Formats: sequence, C-alpha cells, structure tokens
Amino acid sequence: MQAVFNSETSDKLDNERLSLLTKVTKRINRAMIKAKMDKNYSLRGQDIGAKQSEINAEFMRLSTVPLQPRFLASLDKHHSMLIEIIRNK
Repeated sequence: MQAVFNSETSDKLDNERLSLLTKVTKRINRAMIKAKMDKNYSLRGQDIGAKQSEINAEFMRLSTVPLQPRFLASLDKHHSMLIEIIRNK
C-alpha cells in the first residue's frame, strides 16, 4: 500500500526524480530544477516521518519496548562521549 502525502505518491515522486535527473544532465532551467528539488526533499522527509512511526510500532510489537524513548535515553547516557568524538574529528 502506498502512503499518500499532499496527494503525491511514491510513483509521482520517482517520476519527479527522473525528470530532475533528465534536466540536470541537459543543464537547463536552473530555477525549475531548484523548485523540483525543494518539492522532492520536502515530500521525502514526510515519507521518512511516516516510516519512522511504522518502525516504532513494529519494534514495540516485537520487543514490547518503546524504541524512541529507549534510543533517547541511551543518547542522553552517552552524549558526552559522542560530543568528545565529534570534537576530535
């Protein structure tokens, strides 16, 4: 089943992506390319958000542990080490 966001489907987004690739290879109309990229990026973000809730629900069903609170608690626990690693890079 395809998720619908702002009356856009995955097929329509893929068509937009292919159209964008065609335009990029032809190097024409930069304004149109930017508009299509902005639209595609926004809609992909919505798609990822919907999938995230599905992943959380499936994780809860399989493990009876809520994924997001557990992840955030672990992140809180290890945040100082992560910051140190990032600073060293």
